[in-house]
Amino acid sequence: MKKKILVIDVGGSNVKLMIARAARRKFKSGHKLTPRAMVDQIKPLVADWE
Repeated sequence: MKKKILVIDVGGSNVKLMIARAARRKFKSGHKLTPRAMVDQIKPLVADWE
């Protein structure tokens, strides 16, 4: 089984998600983004990734 790694880049303006060069998603971050809010936004974005 081939392993897949979820990369999460938390920046000042965006949180970027990637499992492959072709599979990328992002959403706005900012100074008010809490860890719980970040996880709540990540889960639906990666739900279809295996």
